[in-house]
Amino acid sequence: MANVEGLTPKAMREIKAATSNSQYSFFMDDGKYISDEPNNCYLLWTIESGIYKSQTHILQIRWNYGSNEKKQYPRNPPNVKFITPMWHTNISQNGGNICVDILREDSSNPQAWSPMYGLDAIFNSII
Repeated sequence: MANVEGLTPKAMREIKAATSNSQYSFFMDDGKYISDEPNNCYLLWTIESGIYKSQTHILQIRWNYGSNEKKQYPRNPPNVKFITPMWHTNISQNGGNICVDILREDSSNPQAWSPMYGLDAIFNSII
C-alpha cells in the first residue's frame, strides 16, 4: 500500500475496501502525481445509463486537508471533487467541487456529514 502517514484507521479501512469495489477503479497517489499532497485517492468509473452514459469520470478524495483549520476524515467529510469535466448544476466548473448534502458539515441538516458515512455512501450520493 502507498504512503498513508497521518490517515485514521477508518480511512485505512475505507481504502482497503475500495480496492475491491466493483463499481469503480480505485488508486492512491503516494506523492507520484502531486508530490506536496500525498495520500490523495482517486475513483475512476464509467457511467452506465442516463444522459452521461459512457462518460468516464475521476473523483479525487483528500482525507486530510485545510490550511487554517485542519480537517480529518472521519470527523470531517473528505474533500471530494471531480478531476474530469462534469457539467451539472451541483458541480463547480472552476475546480470540480461538488455540492451535495453528504459532504457538508451542517448540524441542522439530517442528510449532512456524519462520521458513520463511508466512501460507498459518498460515491452513491454523488452518482
